[in-house]
Amino acid sequence: MLFGTKLCFRIEYFLTAFFPSILILLLKIGDSKKMFFWIMLIISVISVISVFFIKKELKSRQSNSKYSSTNIVINFDVQQKRLKHGYVIQVQNNSKVNPGFIPFATSILFPSIIVDNNNIYASLIIMLFFFIILMFNNEVFPNILLLAFGVNLLVTSDGYKIFYFSKDKDILTGTKIINSIGNTSSLSMTYIITNQEYDGKELKNIDDD
Repeated sequence: MLFGTKLCFRIEYFLTAFFPSILILLLKIGDSKKMFFWIMLIISVISVISVFFIKKELKSRQSNSKYSSTNIVINFDVQQKRLKHGYVIQVQNNSKVNPGFIPFATSILFPSIIVDNNNIYASLIIMLFFFIILMFNNEVFPNILLLAFGVNLLVTSDGYKIFYFSKDKDILTGTKIINSIGNTSSLSMTYIITNQEYDGKELKNIDDD
């Protein structure tokens, strides 16, 4: 889902997304005399720290106009909008907020719980596979840890993944400018919502001639 974003951002997102699984494995190991216990503990601490780096990057992108999309805006109004020379993301078209937690729990958290203490490597192999997937595709990965720290993910029906902060929920109205988190590739569809209303003259109701 983070195609086109910085490598460090993708790694940080992976660590925070899989923090629950890492924590479960840490608790299952339990023995502080084992080297593996300390490795997982260090990874757990890094995962929590990564939350603050992600929030810092998102805030930096949100406040910097050089990352603003020049031809894509997001519309929260009931009335659909259109741009003469651009694209309007219509939130009312079956968009979802923080989707995918149940499938994620059944495919990642549940195996971490039921795995035998002597076969913990099976869970690590599963996480490795998901790490590779996260690095190179656009699948949505829910992130409980980010949600707990006030970072939400809006997934639209046309495939855009758009972050916003819980404290900014009041700005989810009208037609807003969005800033890119990735590169300029058309495959990079990850953005963050700004508090800037789009006031271009090209924006019209979709039913208008």
